[in-house]
Amino acid sequence: MIKKLWQWVKGSEDSILGDQEQEIPEDYPNSSRDKKTPSNSYVKEENLEYLFSQLLEGVSKGWTENRIEQFFQALEPKITIEIWLKWLHKYRHKLLNSHAPNYHLASRMIILGELTATLPFLRPVGDLAYEVGQEILHRTDGDLEIESLSPDSEKDAQGNSPQPLTSLADILELLQKNTQFAEEMAQKLGLKTTDPGIIMEKLITASQSVSEFSLGEFSDSMNNIPSEKQESTVDLDWLTRWFNLGLEKAKNGDLEGAIASWEKILQVDSNLPQVWNNKGSALAYLERYQEALECFDNALVINVNDVESWNNRGNALYNLYRWEEALISWERVIGIHPNYVQAWYNKGRVLEKLGRTQEALNCYTKVSAIDPDFPRIQDHLKKIQLGQSLENDQ
Repeated sequence: MIKKLWQWVKGSEDSILGDQEQEIPEDYPNSSRDKKTPSNSYVKEENLEYLFSQLLEGVSKGWTENRIEQFFQALEPKITIEIWLKWLHKYRHKLLNSHAPNYHLASRMIILGELTATLPFLRPVGDLAYEVGQEILHRTDGDLEIESLSPDSEKDAQGNSPQPLTSLADILELLQKNTQFAEEMAQKLGLKTTDPGIIMEKLITASQSVSEFSLGEFSDSMNNIPSEKQESTVDLDWLTRWFNLGLEKAKNGDLEGAIASWEKILQVDSNLPQVWNNKGSALAYLERYQEALECFDNALVINVNDVESWNNRGNALYNLYRWEEALISWERVIGIHPNYVQAWYNKGRVLEKLGRTQEALNCYTKVSAIDPDFPRIQDHLKKIQLGQSLENDQ
């Protein structure tokens, strides 16, 4: 029913910026011109703890997987994944032997683990953080009272009554297993996501103090959860009408009108990644790239595997001269869809801009293998190969 807007980047031959060539600014901080710090540099544990706290603070404020990747990449090679893992094992012991509840810390470590689940390079750190977070939530203190939220009438598939909740970890597990409960909690807390870690963070924040933390006020909500998920109250015909009106306006060149139509939908239901993507595409046509980027980010919060939004996000970042971030976005596309030819081409273009010629050549070779007729791909291949040949002759 919902269609995505056509490729928004101007220029059919070069999908990023048409034929416009742009150079990397000399002072760009993440370009290949930067000098790397020696990997054998010693890092103090207190510095790692500070950096980790900054990471978790960012996670609590909505950092995306892309932003988390940037955090770790900015610290390499001085701080490798191996260093993080070694330190985190020590930090685990410190936390579990602490008398402080550390519930906020635990919930943020849970979120970090969830966000890195699709990032192979960072997943070991995320998995370990997730384990530590769960261990903290499993602890029960004398002044912490957790009431059972499941009424006696609710039984599982085997007809067994639910076990009483004795720790915050039990609540986390219930949020993970019971979608309806997660939706009810998200609604109560004013959240647009049912991510268990984010709900836990909000629940803990909402309490006046950790020592008084109780979920008794939510007990009644569990009694009201229907046996089957209720259908959306949004009129599907109304939504379709406004969405198609936006597409028609965009097709006729009225991009502001298209944006207004899609905003009408988002005011009623903001959980539609396709609408966010289309709004972002229209904004990008108008060269409002920062606003477009925010739309693509919103789409990816809802569906982290939306390749169109990742690709468009890369395009917006490219136009904002944020080359390295654009590169990461296209790598995410390829990770989800290995034969997504446009992402391989875009990745090649930005690598070429960054002076990483051999990597760019590899990308163009991949494009040619997937689609030999891809526009101008042979020109790019010949250009790089000629340049390499001239270097070899010198």
